[in-house]
Amino acid sequence: MIVFESGWGTPMGHWNRILNGVSELSPLITYDRPGIGESEPDNEMPTIKNVSDKLIKILKYLDIESPYVLVGHSLGGLYVRGFAVYYPDLLAGLVIIDPADFTEDKVSRRVYYEEIGMSKERVDEMMQAIYYGPPNLKVPKSVQEESQVLGELRESEFKEIKQSPLPKNIPVHIITGGRFDMPERMRSKEFDDEAVFKIK
Repeated sequence: MIVFESGWGTPMGHWNRILNGVSELSPLITYDRPGIGESEPDNEMPTIKNVSDKLIKILKYLDIESPYVLVGHSLGGLYVRGFAVYYPDLLAGLVIIDPADFTEDKVSRRVYYEEIGMSKERVDEMMQAIYYGPPNLKVPKSVQEESQVLGELRESEFKEIKQSPLPKNIPVHIITGGRFDMPERMRSKEFDDEAVFKIK
C-alpha cells in the first residue's frame, strides 16, 4: 500500500496529477490531515507523533495491513520521516519529495544568505523571524499549528528525528527539485531567491 502525506496546509488534491500512474503500481491512499482540505479540525497539535498515530488509526479503520510505502512532500516529507521514528516495523519504504529541511541546522541555514552577501545583522533578523516570528494569522488555525510544530522542530534542530536512525531494512528515496521555478509574485524583493536556491 502506498500512502501519500501532503505538504504544509496542502489538501490531498495536489497529488491528483500523479495518482493515475501510481495506482497502476499499487493500491494507494491520500487523505487530509485534520483542519486541512475537507477534514474537520481537531484539538490536537500536529506533532510528528500525533500525525503518525492518526494515520495508523485511519489505516486500521480501513483494514489496510502493513507494510506501507509512505510518500511525503515538503512538510509531509518530515511527517513520513517521523513515522519511521514511531512505527519503523510497519514500513516497506519512504519516498521524500522536496522535504521540509530537516537536514539543516541553524548554522547551515545561515550560509545561504551569507554567501549572497547579506550582512550578519540582516541574517540574524531573518533567522529570528524564521524561528521565533509571529504566526501568519491569514491562514487557518490548523495551518498555523503546522507552522508552530515545524518551528519547534527547527528550534530543537529536529532532535526528535535525529535521535532515531532510519530502519536499515527499508529503501529511502529523496527527490528534490532541480530547477528554480518560484512564481515571480512569491519572490523576495530584498534578495535573489534563485541564487539562494542554487547555493542550497
